[in-house]
Amino acid sequence: MTLGRRLTITTALLLAGLVLLGAASVTGLAGLRESARIARDEYVELRMIQRAESVVEDLHGRTRSPDFDRTRARTDIESAIAILDDFLAFQDKQTGANPAHQAVERNGSSAARAQLLAIIDETSAVEKTLLSPQSRVEAALRELDLLATQMDRLIAATHDAAATQLHESIISISVLAAALAIAAILLGVHHYRSIMSPLNRLQSAMRRIAAGQFTERVETSGDTELAALAGDLNRMAAELEGAYRDLEDKVRAKSHELVRSERLASVGFLAAGVAHEINNPLNIMSGYAELAIVRLRKALDEDGVTELRESLQIVRDEAFRCKEIVQKLLSLAKMGDGDRSEISIAHVLDEVVFMVRAVRGYRDRSIELKLPDRDSLLIRGNESEMKQVTLNLVINALNAVKPGAGRVVVLGDRTAGLVTIRVSDNGRGMAPDVVEKVFEPFFSDGNGEPLRGAGLGLSISHAIVEAHGGQIFAESAGPGRGSQFTVRLPALEASDKRDRAA
Repeated sequence: MTLGRRLTITTALLLAGLVLLGAASVTGLAGLRESARIARDEYVELRMIQRAESVVEDLHGRTRSPDFDRTRARTDIESAIAILDDFLAFQDKQTGANPAHQAVERNGSSAARAQLLAIIDETSAVEKTLLSPQSRVEAALRELDLLATQMDRLIAATHDAAATQLHESIISISVLAAALAIAAILLGVHHYRSIMSPLNRLQSAMRRIAAGQFTERVETSGDTELAALAGDLNRMAAELEGAYRDLEDKVRAKSHELVRSERLASVGFLAAGVAHEINNPLNIMSGYAELAIVRLRKALDEDGVTELRESLQIVRDEAFRCKEIVQKLLSLAKMGDGDRSEISIAHVLDEVVFMVRAVRGYRDRSIELKLPDRDSLLIRGNESEMKQVTLNLVINALNAVKPGAGRVVVLGDRTAGLVTIRVSDNGRGMAPDVVEKVFEPFFSDGNGEPLRGAGLGLSISHAIVEAHGGQIFAESAGPGRGSQFTVRLPALEASDKRDRAA
C-alpha cells in the first residue's frame, strides 16, 4: 500500500469517528432538549391548573359559609373556566407532545370545566343565583387535583428520563471519545514507526554516504514511496561509489605522474651539475689515453711500460668514477614500484649527499653528513621514495643558505625505535606562518629559488613519510636564524629481520 493511500484511509477513519462522536453528542443534546421542552410545557400547564385549583378551592371554602356571596362565586367560576380555556388553547398549540397524555389532560380539564359550567347552568333564572354549588365544586376540585397529580408525575418521569438520557449520553460520548483517542494514538504510533523509522534509516545512510561510505545500502522496505526513495538512494550510492573509484584511480595516476615529474625535475637539476663533474674525469681519461698512444708509438723500455701501465690505471679509475656518478644519478631517477623492503637510511643519505656534492652550483656551500651508528639505520620502505624525500630536503636547505658561508648538516640517527633524518641549515629561516604552511602544495614564501618542478617537493615528501608510517616536522627560530626539517620513521627491529631471514 502506498503511503498516500494509507494516510487517506487513516484520515477517513478518524473523520468517521469524529462524525460518530458528533452524532452521538447531537442526539443526546436533542433528547435533553426535548425533555426540557416537555418539562417546561408541563410546568406551564401545571401552573395553569394550580391557579384554577386555587380559585376553586377558595370557592369551595366560601360555599360552606352562611354569608356565601353567590355573585362573587359566579365571577370566580368564570375566572376558573377562563383559565381552563387557556389551558386547552395551550394544549392545541403544543407539537410533538404525547397524544395519550394530552388526551388524559384534555379529559381531566374538560371534566372540571363541565362541572364548573354546570354550576352556572343551575343558576336560578329568576334570582340569578346558584342553587347548590358545593357538590359540583368538589367534583371540579377532584378533577383538577387529579390532573395536577398526573402532571407532577409526568414532570418527575420526564426528569428521570432526562437524567437517564444524560447519563447514557455521557457514557456513550465518553466511550466514543476514548475509543477515538486510543485509535488516534495507535494510528499515530503506527505511522511514526512506519514513516519515521525508514526516514531515520535513510537519513543515517545519507550521512554515512556524505562521509564517504559509498558502499552503504538501505533496505527497500515499507511503503511504496519510501521503498522507492530507498531504491533511488541505493542507486545514487552505487553511482557515487563507481565515480569515486574512477576518481581514485585518476587521482592515483595523476599523483604518480606528479611524483615522477617532481623527481625527474630534481634529477634534471642535478644532472646539469653532474655533467660538469663528469667532464673532469673524461678530460683526464682523454689526456692519459693520448699519452699512452704516444708511448706506444715509441720504443717501449722499462720506464715506458711503467708509465703506460700507470696511465691505463688512471683511465680505468676515472672511468669507474664516471660510472659510479651515472649509476647514482640513475638510482635517484628510478621510479619505485611501491614495494616495501629492508633499506638502509645510511646508504640513502650517502648516495644523496654524494650526488649533491657533485653539483657545481653547490660546491661553495658546506654539506656535512653525520652517521653515528650507520648499521642501525634500517627501516622497511621504498628506497626510491626515501631518496626523493632526502633529496628534496637537502636541495631546499642548500637553496636557503648563502654561497660561501652556507652550511648544511645531514644527520642520520636512531632513538627509541625510530630512525631520524634531520637536515638543518644556517640559512634564511622561516616565520611562524611559513612553518605552518610549508608542506602545503604549491606554497612558496617568495624568497626561495625558482621552482624547478611542480612546486610539490615538500608536500610530496610529507605524503611519502606518512605513507611509511612516519612523521615530518619543520622548525625554525625565525627569519635569518636557519631551519631544520626532521623525519621520524619506524625502525626495523631485530625480531623483524629474523622473521624475514627465516
